[in-house]
Amino acid sequence: MGFDVFEVKVCSLKTVSPVHIGSVEQKLTPFEYLEKDGIVYHLSEDKLAQVLAGLNLVEPYVREVEIRGSNLRIMDFFRRHGVRINEKNLIELISGRCSRILGDASAMRDFRPFIRDGMGRIYIPGTSIKGVIRTAILYCALRDLKEKDAAKFVEHVESRIERDMMQRRDKKKMSEWLNKEWLESFILQPTDHAQDSNQGMGPHTDWLRMLHITDAYPDSDFEPIIIPVNVVKKERNGLQPKREKTGKPTTIWVECVPEGVFFGFQIRWDRGLLNDFKKFNDHITLPKNLHEVAENITKWANDVIEAEKSFFSGQRKMKFYDFKESKPNFRIGFGSGMMATTIFPLLSEDLRKKIRNYAGLNRGNEEAPKSRRLWTKEDSFIPLGWANFQTLPCEKGKPILFEKKEESENEIEVSARAKKSPEPITWPGAYIRYSPGNKTLIATYENKRAEKRIGDDKSFVPEKFHKILFEKRKGVRANITVEPLGNAFEIIKIEENQKTEG
Repeated sequence: MGFDVFEVKVCSLKTVSPVHIGSVEQKLTPFEYLEKDGIVYHLSEDKLAQVLAGLNLVEPYVREVEIRGSNLRIMDFFRRHGVRINEKNLIELISGRCSRILGDASAMRDFRPFIRDGMGRIYIPGTSIKGVIRTAILYCALRDLKEKDAAKFVEHVESRIERDMMQRRDKKKMSEWLNKEWLESFILQPTDHAQDSNQGMGPHTDWLRMLHITDAYPDSDFEPIIIPVNVVKKERNGLQPKREKTGKPTTIWVECVPEGVFFGFQIRWDRGLLNDFKKFNDHITLPKNLHEVAENITKWANDVIEAEKSFFSGQRKMKFYDFKESKPNFRIGFGSGMMATTIFPLLSEDLRKKIRNYAGLNRGNEEAPKSRRLWTKEDSFIPLGWANFQTLPCEKGKPILFEKKEESENEIEVSARAKKSPEPITWPGAYIRYSPGNKTLIATYENKRAEKRIGDDKSFVPEKFHKILFEKRKGVRANITVEPLGNAFEIIKIEENQKTEG
């Protein structure tokens, strides 16, 4: 009988400020939603088609789409044709998803939707949570080096970054070596020589292989909000909004989880794998259990908060960081900024400016970073992405060590039923496009997404679509069959008797 030993904790994230995690749909336009009385309703494409057919408006709709494209506002289209949208019409048109706009709805031209699973539910991917934890652990490892030997930190980190810039290293790959050398360069076998060569480094020698995190789902229903986020810059006369060429402030509308929402998930530490790593890696300063992981998160978050408080010092509108209760200890998603997603708080001010001028816009000797993404609420600046992370107490009598036991016949039968392939689903009139970079078909339907990697074999696609998809690189509409795959969908069939849009 074998044993798999894990340290497992049930955790929660409570949002302290609006949180936005982007989806595969970069933005939604009024062509894809209805706005009424400050509420945004997501359109159902098949329901819209049925309503248009019932009102004999299919041809006028097609003509306007050809003229206006995605700039067509569905509500304006109905008004022009004398159709009044009431509660009954909304039910006939929408997919069941809606969000409240906090701001001037007339100023919103599009918005970035929050990521959802295959059933249309908002969630926070475990990969996003792990990405934040990864940043916190790397940050704390380097912070520890700097505290113990500042000269060594300058030599091994800051000077290395300087050399990368002098050698005109790819801007997108400047920090790769930090991850590889501090988190991925561990030896699993004596012959790996991972510390002496890049060969062997990677996912298999990554310390965070020991950390497993599930997707996080809200504990209860809540109403998503859509808010206007502005980019503000620190100038001599205080914080000023970044402006477009038209003179209007740069505004990004994003769908967010409001403050006060709890997300639950499970985090697991693989003690068996830890023992394998420790055999050939004696002098390790990285976390060895979930308690140390949590300590790293708190240290990192405290430093980010101090850096932000320093940036906003003296700014009357920034009251968020004047914590009267417990301060947040986790930052995730859009608007987190360079201070929370890089090791910037550890670097000298001079080096931060050089990195900004090299990898971004050259702002000379101005503070780096000098801008933040903020929501202005009731004359106060609200930063995005802050949450409280905590582990929940284990129930008495429930161990966190899990024993691998032999399954009974009944358990095997139940397990077999659970592993049966899920029922296929038909998406009528789905929009399909082809991504040549990864040779993948991508279909969207009612704000859901399905994929199929076809490689060089295009026989999966009906021949009538080949020219439009593969040569003209335009989209087509067709009935497709998809199969649920975890939180996503896979395309398993494309029907041929549909009209192309190319």
